[in-house]
Amino acid sequence: MILCSAEPGTLKAYKFLPLLQTINNLVQGPSINGRDVGVQALEALLPRPEVRNAVWKMPTLISGYVSE
Repeated sequence: MILCSAEPGTLKAYKFLPLLQTINNLVQGPSINGRDVGVQALEALLPRPEVRNAVWKMPTLISGYVSE
């Protein structure tokens, strides 16, 4: 994840989409610690425009941040 966030140039989707899916699973999961790790990992990747665009296309990832 750190390597992805520091990579110069545009990342290819095949490099970060599996990571976003894992983050999505953590955020949707029952573990508070897992959700915390997911939030921190996503925070490191969101400065990249290609990642932000991909996150907007993952409604379950976005909804995982909404508490009831």
